[in-house]
Amino acid sequence: MTRVILFLVVILSSKSILCETKAIPKKIILPKISLEQQKKFKKVYQNWNDERLMKTLRGFVQSGMPYRMVGLPGHQKAKEYLKQEIKLYTSMPGTSFIEQSFDLNKSKIKKFFQDDFQINFADRYKPEAPEFIKWSGFLKKMEQLIDQSKISKGTNLIWKKEVNADFPWLVLVAGYDTLGINWDSLTPLIEGTFPGADSNGSAVAIALELIRGFSELTFEQKNLMIIFVDSQQLAYQGSLAVIENLGKTGLPLKEKVSVVLALEMLGHDSKIFDKDKKLGNMKVYSSVPSSKTFGREEQLITLFEKSNSSIKHEITFEWMPNQFENSDAFRFWDNGVSSVVFTQNWEKDFNQKRYLTSQDLPETLNSKTLENSMLYLAQGIWNYLNFSNE
Repeated sequence: MTRVILFLVVILSSKSILCETKAIPKKIILPKISLEQQKKFKKVYQNWNDERLMKTLRGFVQSGMPYRMVGLPGHQKAKEYLKQEIKLYTSMPGTSFIEQSFDLNKSKIKKFFQDDFQINFADRYKPEAPEFIKWSGFLKKMEQLIDQSKISKGTNLIWKKEVNADFPWLVLVAGYDTLGINWDSLTPLIEGTFPGADSNGSAVAIALELIRGFSELTFEQKNLMIIFVDSQQLAYQGSLAVIENLGKTGLPLKEKVSVVLALEMLGHDSKIFDKDKKLGNMKVYSSVPSSKTFGREEQLITLFEKSNSSIKHEITFEWMPNQFENSDAFRFWDNGVSSVVFTQNWEKDFNQKRYLTSQDLPETLNSKTLENSMLYLAQGIWNYLNFSNE
């Protein structure tokens, strides 16, 4: 698997493992939803806006200042903030909150980075090669940071709305920790000021707003679960804890999970730096067509696109089925669970300048694109929750 280390190479070299984008199939029938339920959704939908969303984003970012890396005080404060916000929306029928604690094993986290280095550099370059020297240095610094950090436990924060115990689940995940890196020296940092607005505050803010809206609604075909996963920057340990505990601690059985939506960095959008020189140029990534998980992913992506086809969002989620592994999705793909990633366009308009730096501030994001991303997702989620996969 080519994950963390290769991803850093992509950022610094402005290169990417390219895969052709895929045209979204047109043949799918949207679910028939009662007029009463449509009116309820419309009311919720109209209350979502960029001003409210940015307020949510700023509140979350501020709660974790100066730095919400796992093990630091900012991370603990951000976790408490999220818990308070989520619990505000557990009074409606079927809604509940679960706190999932899991062990963080430093040796296993370091092995994740070591394996990445082995695959992407040790197996490809001689020890005297510049690439080998540069990235072996990064690996050593990452190992030192992990050793120095005060980590032992992680916590996933889970909101769920169960309409019917027999229904399958649509699951959303968004990582809530962050990491700071000095890109000039390729040094991961254990102290400093790192707001993490785009990474991954943007996805956290959207997830919170979705909870606020969908807590008021009911669905005809699926239940909804939204998970704020911990330790994403430390080898995606939160998502690993989810997949390893399906069927336990309030999580659905593996066979009851319809699709997992991984929300990742949805606030950056530029025209100047975009290779196509356009705004609203976003991406949705899935597994490759030969994968056993692909069919359900294709169905969801198609439904989301058709759900939004008549709405002017000024945004496009271009589909690339390339087994994109720079998100939590790979944890689910590796275990046979369908998953898709909604994010910025990593090939054409990646937030390279501010990613994991002190400049990843709410003010640097495109609030309209963030809002449009939320509305696109909300419309698709609404139809998918009322859609029968049979």
